[in-house]
Amino acid sequence: MSEKFDVSQFFGTEKVLDKGHVELCDGMICDPRLKIVNAARVSFNKETDKLTEKDLKLIDFLFKHEHFSTFRHSYFSFRLKAPLLVFRQFWKYQIGCDWVENENVGTIQIPETNWNEVSYRYTEFQPEFYIPKEIRIQSKSNKQGSDGKLVALTNGEDPIKYYEQACMATYESYKYMIASGAAKEQARALLPQNIYSECMWTASLQCILYVLHQRLAAGSQFEIQEYARAIAKLIAPVMAPLNINN
Repeated sequence: MSEKFDVSQFFGTEKVLDKGHVELCDGMICDPRLKIVNAARVSFNKETDKLTEKDLKLIDFLFKHEHFSTFRHSYFSFRLKAPLLVFRQFWKYQIGCDWVENENVGTIQIPETNWNEVSYRYTEFQPEFYIPKEIRIQSKSNKQGSDGKLVALTNGEDPIKYYEQACMATYESYKYMIASGAAKEQARALLPQNIYSECMWTASLQCILYVLHQRLAAGSQFEIQEYARAIAKLIAPVMAPLNINN
């Protein structure tokens, strides 16, 4: 049997962007590294209950050669506060979730997912918008990327000031609809993609490594890179000696 592992010693919160954060708030009781080596050695019907230097080298080997199924047995829970534009990218990472149709009775069973989010159907939105420090210019070589800083709009106006004013204009429209008796579930459609929301996200270590592989890449959007860096920083002590920032 694997020895107990106090993952709570690594619990913490990293601030991200202007108002966001990533909090590592739960993990499994067995050492994730011990789980990895035992998952690898079960092929030979072997098991260990104490992590050794040889085991750490095995983990490094498995990581470098992308034997990631052995990383699938440990799960971690995070509480994230992020703009919707970031969540729209994170929601791609739902390992093990699917839609199953029961042909015999003609119904669809929906397995549990690994996301639970604040709902603006139940709560009234408060004006928390992600306001970037600068507005980037559309890249000429990358259709989905950005490159450089936008100093002024076509009419010479400060792009950050215009950005903030646009946010508040949509918020005022939202408030007016709510005050007039409109249902929150419809009025929330007026809110832009840079509003902050919060969620709980539980993912396997394999899933987390895949997130970091994609979202720490140079071509990834700056905002989600910042969240990936925060996750990597919180997970790194658990996964020592791996350098998961690379």
